[in-house]
Amino acid sequence: MRILCLLFALVALASTSGCRTGRVLNIADEENAIRDTDARWLKAVQAQDYEGALAFWTDDAMVLPPNSSAVVGKDAIRKYVMGASAIPGFSITWTTGQIWVSGSGDLAYESAASAITATGPDGKLATEKNKGIVVWKRQPDGSWKCAVDMWNAEAPAATK
Repeated sequence: MRILCLLFALVALASTSGCRTGRVLNIADEENAIRDTDARWLKAVQAQDYEGALAFWTDDAMVLPPNSSAVVGKDAIRKYVMGASAIPGFSITWTTGQIWVSGSGDLAYESAASAITATGPDGKLATEKNKGIVVWKRQPDGSWKCAVDMWNAEAPAATK
């Protein structure tokens, strides 16, 4: 009887150990969920809903702007975003590139291209084209949020 109980316990353990969430991971569905999330994030930014845009970062997110110190945590990111948005002529757009989802389904990263426009010191609008990487982290509710956002310029900014 003890052997039967032990065998049952081992089978139960084996059947649950590889199935944290009880769901089967579909990589294509996760990629689509991230693309949808990224599109909603961009829409909030372009509507200048910066508080809404902050909701797309994890509370402990890290933003790694070029030629600058790391910006860590939502309060610091809020300050950074509000400072950037106050620059005359500021706008940003981006395009989601490839997305890779981990086998466990709790982390992903994407390549991206962006363009940031702002008024330069000479009073002219300048647009910087960038390439970047965004690291996504699955939240307990199944949604995806940005944990790390890093970019750098592709070439010197073009003036208009």
